[in-house]
Amino acid sequence: MPEMASLNVEFIANAYVAPLTQLQLHGAVRGHFDGGAYYADAQVCQAALHQKDGYDNVPLPIDPAAVESRLDGHHVFGGMLQNKHFGHFLVESLSRLWAFSFLSRDYASVVFYSRIAHMDASSFIPAVLDVLCPGVQLNIVKAPTAVEHLAVPTSISRAGTIQGHPAMAGMLAPARALRGEGHKRVYVSRARLKPFDGMILGEGFIERSLAAEGYHIVYPETLSIREQFALYNDADTLIFADGSAAHLYALVARADQKLFIIWRRKLNYTYVRQIESFGGPTAQGTSTIGELFVPSHAPWGVFAQAKGLPDFDSLKTQLQKGDFITGSGWQAPTQADIQEQLADVEKILNVKLVSTNTLPDLKLVRPEARK
Repeated sequence: MPEMASLNVEFIANAYVAPLTQLQLHGAVRGHFDGGAYYADAQVCQAALHQKDGYDNVPLPIDPAAVESRLDGHHVFGGMLQNKHFGHFLVESLSRLWAFSFLSRDYASVVFYSRIAHMDASSFIPAVLDVLCPGVQLNIVKAPTAVEHLAVPTSISRAGTIQGHPAMAGMLAPARALRGEGHKRVYVSRARLKPFDGMILGEGFIERSLAAEGYHIVYPETLSIREQFALYNDADTLIFADGSAAHLYALVARADQKLFIIWRRKLNYTYVRQIESFGGPTAQGTSTIGELFVPSHAPWGVFAQAKGLPDFDSLKTQLQKGDFITGSGWQAPTQADIQEQLADVEKILNVKLVSTNTLPDLKLVRPEARK
């Protein structure tokens, strides 16, 4: 996480911003993509390079004489806009917006270029920006564009993931002020997402078990962004099914809350580190996934959509030890229940799911502990 002294806003007169036109996916070698901001002489602004783990942002040369689009006035450079995936948007596309709290009111626009060029911004994007940067106009460049005044703030991120910082206090204040219905114990479920998405098998049993312990069961995709922030602000104890909702929670997380994450794959320390960086609690819970089910035709390419089967006894024990449940109302699925759920998913997706136990170590290995 950058120190306060390293934060900066670079001001460029008569700048250019170009969209993404090429994307080489990350694989055996590092991925790369173009798009970025330029000085008046068409040289690349290094401070505007987008940070993304496993990728390099390599803007292509531009010809100022061929630039036909123009934005007059004062604008803040936001970088790449993850315009489809909610979690990636929260992780990658908010890390420069802290600057609006420090700039003059002349700066009332954010300029992005899209990760998926042919796709419009998803509805959650203006909804989030309306809370964090009220009144700020969203501009997405579709072609190389001249910008009269462009401010390029430091990206407060680590390996491409937004991190908490005192400079974000102004940006986050409106979100942290929201209040809702006052639910103190909350379970944030994935159970009603589409079967294509990654899932925790038997999650319905987890929901019923936690409801018996007094937890309010929520499906974040059915709530507005404001309602989600308010829900997290009200809560004293939160349990999340591993997913993008935890990235939104990170923005308003508090140290006095209790947090447990039920992992659907291996434990992802990115979540833990991000939530802590915003002043939130250390997430409890290690992965109990003993088996993953993936489409037989492409088990590795769709890892994010894997269906994880927890060890329900181990999960119960972890929740009890952390004082999240008493365990008196705990329910666990039978093998027949899981097979029935897998059959339903296979029918909906028209794929054959196979089990694999040859995935990477499911236990947490903190980066600093690796040899």
